[in-house]
Amino acid sequence: LPVNIQKKNSTEWQKLLSGDYSFTKNTVYPPAGSTPTGGWLLENWTQNAPYNDMVPMDPVNMARSVAGCPAVAMAMIVNYQESINNTVFTDLDDYYHSYAGRQYWIDDDYLAQDFPSFPQLNLFLDTLVMHWNAQQSLTNNDKAALVFACGVACTQVFTSSVSGTFGVSQALDAYYRFNFNTIEILYSGDTTIHTRLMQNMIDSLPAHLALVDSAGTVGHNIVVDGYDTDGYFHVNFGWGGTANGWYDLPAGFPYQLTVIEGVIVDIEKNITTGLGQVYYEEVLVYPNPAANYFQLSIPIQTAMDIKIYDTNGNLVKKYRGNEQEIDISDYASGIYYIDVYFNNKILKGKFIKE
Repeated sequence: LPVNIQKKNSTEWQKLLSGDYSFTKNTVYPPAGSTPTGGWLLENWTQNAPYNDMVPMDPVNMARSVAGCPAVAMAMIVNYQESINNTVFTDLDDYYHSYAGRQYWIDDDYLAQDFPSFPQLNLFLDTLVMHWNAQQSLTNNDKAALVFACGVACTQVFTSSVSGTFGVSQALDAYYRFNFNTIEILYSGDTTIHTRLMQNMIDSLPAHLALVDSAGTVGHNIVVDGYDTDGYFHVNFGWGGTANGWYDLPAGFPYQLTVIEGVIVDIEKNITTGLGQVYYEEVLVYPNPAANYFQLSIPIQTAMDIKIYDTNGNLVKKYRGNEQEIDISDYASGIYYIDVYFNNKILKGKFIKE
């Protein structure tokens, strides 16, 4: 048992032996024995087959890459919600994969790296949604397609030994890409993390938790999917059931993953229409190519969050404001990607810096 649980058990025994013990029954969400996993999730997914069957081959050794913990954690939550909120992948989702000597384009190099092109992936996702709607069990292709789609939305890097992201903000962007418009991220130090997670578990809403070690050199994305009023949370590590269980958050977690990087809460499928829905569209950038400045084709001046990435997926600049003219005079020449968030919309675009 983890040391913190051993200490708590010892304290409880001391109370019992001294007669100072209250036999108040704790409440568990979900109720004990009500689900196959012990938490709200109904299945234990993992990073290997069949869940990684559609992720890219590793060009270094031509072995299939592992799925990556952000993709698996997100895919388990999306599967629980049984909705991709009409997500369709297009050329605007292309990104240049460059990590540890592994360079290729997703999705342009789909043949060389043996993964679905975006048109193929969209067909797999259509079938997945059909199976959800018919309350049919998912096929291995359904699961693999959802994991790869989540990995793409996270702009993951892939290898046969480790796949993942460089920060929880990539997972946040992925949920926005899947049009989950109720979400919020709570970062380390936020005093509301425990109470928000408690309420999510009471409301049967699994949450996406990113952990790191004290040095910030090792990280893992998991799913929080249960709460015991004794103070413990149920977590699913995305390892096929291994290490799943009830933990003191975060001090009780194994593998020295005792620091919260961030937790994404309030993940609910989008059941609204019209003005309440998040829309994913293309933003026009002009002139393109641009030398020093470019304009965004947004018809009204409103508060916006703007993120600009290079082809390696690195965040180059982050803006907040209502200015539609963007200064890129200090950018290196090359291709860049832009995400614009405003008025329940997510706009994506691409531009070239001369």
